[in-house]
Amino acid sequence: MGRCGLDAGYLWYLLMERAVRSAWNRVRLGGALGVCLLGFALSSCSSWVVAASSEDWTLYVKPGGNVDVGSFESMLDPAVTAVEAVLGPFEGSVRVHAWDGGVELSSGNRGRMAEGEDAGLIEDLPNVGTARVRAFHVRSGGLGPGGVFLGEATPGAAVHELIHARLAEMYGPRDTLPLWFEEGLAQVVADGVLAESRDGGLATWVRDGLCAWPLSVLREQTIEDGELEALLAIRVSDSHSVEDNLMVHFVGWALVFDLYREDPEGSWRTWLARMEANPEDARMRINRSVDESMVRLWIKARLDDERPEARQAAARGTWRIGDPVTLQLLSSALRKEKDMAAKATLTINILASAGEGRFAGMGRWNGLRLPLKILREEPFTDPLERAAARQLLAGYQGLLGSEEIAEAFTVLARYWQE
Repeated sequence: MGRCGLDAGYLWYLLMERAVRSAWNRVRLGGALGVCLLGFALSSCSSWVVAASSEDWTLYVKPGGNVDVGSFESMLDPAVTAVEAVLGPFEGSVRVHAWDGGVELSSGNRGRMAEGEDAGLIEDLPNVGTARVRAFHVRSGGLGPGGVFLGEATPGAAVHELIHARLAEMYGPRDTLPLWFEEGLAQVVADGVLAESRDGGLATWVRDGLCAWPLSVLREQTIEDGELEALLAIRVSDSHSVEDNLMVHFVGWALVFDLYREDPEGSWRTWLARMEANPEDARMRINRSVDESMVRLWIKARLDDERPEARQAAARGTWRIGDPVTLQLLSSALRKEKDMAAKATLTINILASAGEGRFAGMGRWNGLRLPLKILREEPFTDPLERAAARQLLAGYQGLLGSEEIAEAFTVLARYWQE
C-alpha cells in the first residue's frame, strides 16, 4: 500500500512537472519590446479616427478595429504623468494610436504594423530566444505627424513609448541622444505597476526599475569590447539589425539602471553626463547592475517597502531571476503580505519560477504549497482573472493539461510579464 502510494505520488509529480514546463514554455516569451522607428508601414489603408482625447493626448483607432478604447484611456493619464515627472511637461498633445497587433521588423528601426495575436513575434534570436514587438514610436517628419503606436493596452509599454515621444519633442530631428540611453531610460521608467487609487483618485504609475529580462540575458552572455563599443555608438537614425536593437535595449537598461541607483534623486541629464560611454565604464556598470548581491538587496528593500504598490512592482517579473535565494525572498514576503494585489503578484511569480524549474534547494513542490493556497483564496478582483486562477490551480493539481495552464498564465500576464 505504502509503495503504491509513493509511486502514485511520484507519477503525479512527474506529470505536473511535465505539464508545467510544457505550459510555461508555450506562454513564456523573451519579453515585450518597444522600439523607436524611423520608417513604418500600415497593414491596411484604413484611416485613423479620433476615439478619445484629453488635454495631454489624443487617442486614434482604425475603424472596425478590435480595440477596447476604455482600457487605453484609463492608462494614458498616469503614463503621461510618469513621463513628465522625469522629462518635464509635454509641449503639445501626444498622438497615441491603438490597434490589436504587433510590429514586424525589417531592421532595428524599420518595420510594418500587423494585426493578430502573434503579430510582432520574433523567434530564435541569438542568445535571447523570443521577443514580441507590440509598441513603437515614430518621429514626425516625412512619414506624417508620427506619434505613439500601441498594439495592446499595457501601461508599461505606454510609458516606454511616451519617453521616446517626449525626447523626440525635445530634440526634434537632431537625434542628439545615443540609442542606448534613450532605450535604457525608457526601460527603467517603464518598469513598474499601475496602482489604482485607494481613495477614488487617479491611478498612478509606481516605478521599480529592475528589469529582469535584460538582467537574465546579460548574466548569461559576454559582450566583447568591440561589440559593446558598437552598441554604444548606435543612434536612432543609424541602420542596425534587430539583434543589435534588442541588445541596445538590454545594455541601455543596465547602464541607466546603474546611473539611477547611484543618484536616485538626480535628473536624467545628470545621469547622462556621468556616463563616460566607453567599454570599460560600460562593462563596470553592466556588471554592477547584474550582480547577485545588489539584485537581492534591491528586491528585498522593495519587498519591505511600506507601500503595497511598491512591493507589487518589485515582485512582478522576478520569475526570470528566480534563483533559490530570490525565491526565498518572495516566499517570505508572501507569508506576511496582506495587500491582495501584491499577494497575487507574488503568487504568480513564484508559480512562474516553478515552471522554469528553479526550486532547487527549497523543495520544488513543497515550496508551492503557500502560493497554491493563495490561488484557492482567489486574490483577484477581475472575474476573468479569478477564473484563470481556478484554471491554473486545477492545472497544478494535475486536473488540466498544458494548454489550459498556458491559457491561464496568459490571462494573468500583467502579474508576471514586464
